[in-house]
Amino acid sequence: MTKPHRPHLSDTEMARLDALLRSGVTQSEAARQMGCNRKTAARRARLMQVPAAQKPEPAGAFRLGGSPADRRIVALEDEVKRLRRELREAHRDGLDEESVREILGRMADSPEEPPDWLVRDRGGKRTRAAEVPVTIWSDWHLGESVSPAETFGLGGYDLSIAEARVRRLVEAIIDLCRNHGPGTYPGIVVNLLGD
Repeated sequence: MTKPHRPHLSDTEMARLDALLRSGVTQSEAARQMGCNRKTAARRARLMQVPAAQKPEPAGAFRLGGSPADRRIVALEDEVKRLRRELREAHRDGLDEESVREILGRMADSPEEPPDWLVRDRGGKRTRAAEVPVTIWSDWHLGESVSPAETFGLGGYDLSIAEARVRRLVEAIIDLCRNHGPGTYPGIVVNLLGD
């Protein structure tokens, strides 16, 4: 509880104020304890030539653990986390590259001759060629997942959604070929593209 301010301090109170200021108590705190004005404590400290006590520096967010060694440890731990994350991503990318090489290897080993229904030598006769449906499938993004929260609730994406979309695509193509065209085809050309 603070004392009410008085116009003058007694000699005993003045000696106590001097002792507080010499002990390193701040002028504001000494004034509060003595129940006098801060300016009185400042004037008294000036007469005694006691430098104003410095308030301790606040411990800011920049002072992690205090010592430079502690800060260095935190920085190194962050770097280890970053490098581990990059290594995981590199492993995933490497797996993707391996699967692409495997698929391309199988394609390279397959026969290079297109099916006979796709390319026919018409010879000299002018006959009507069979219709061949052609479709392009691309940008599957299989294996990716997007939560509805990332799209502000507008939808998500994962492997089950991708499978449902592929199923709908195939069913729609079959419907178009059977119900909206000649109905019989020698085959279909499916162009698979990437991103």
